[in-house]
Amino acid sequence: MCTSCLGDLSEVIHKYPNAFAMKVKEVIILGSVKPLERKSNVKPEGCENAEDQAFSASVYESCQELKVPIINIERDVATGFPFPSSYVDELAATGHMVGTTVQRSVEMHMNGVWELIKQIQEMKGSRSPKGLDVHAFSKYTLGNQKPRGGQHNIWSMVQSINLELVLGLLCCIP
Repeated sequence: MCTSCLGDLSEVIHKYPNAFAMKVKEVIILGSVKPLERKSNVKPEGCENAEDQAFSASVYESCQELKVPIINIERDVATGFPFPSSYVDELAATGHMVGTTVQRSVEMHMNGVWELIKQIQEMKGSRSPKGLDVHAFSKYTLGNQKPRGGQHNIWSMVQSINLELVLGLLCCIP
């Protein structure tokens, strides 16, 4: 399952294409693709920078050439469906690898977003980066709770998460 830059995956595919094709059942990618054109491969849409775009294009193209299926989860679809964070805690409490991985990943992501928000608040007058709605994060993710300024781990305050990572990991279960 891939959630960000596909550079490492691209490198593995190019170094070991036969092993990749034999060992990998499918590749799950959280991201969007361009509309399909007649008689062409599926192509990734808009990455953060040109290098990421090149890696993504290489992975999509290679998987299709090697006939390794790609499951693509559109981020915008998963973003619209909040998921109670208590479910993530319950899933992790089972000790199953998927549950603990989801919890660890989502907790790291939420703490990272909080650290970014703190940095923005410290730089008075600066704008939030594209895609980060501080008000929505506070309202929907934290249930309008306000973490202390010096607080680093906010997982205990998180009420709801987006489903993108959960859906991706669930796709990994055979």
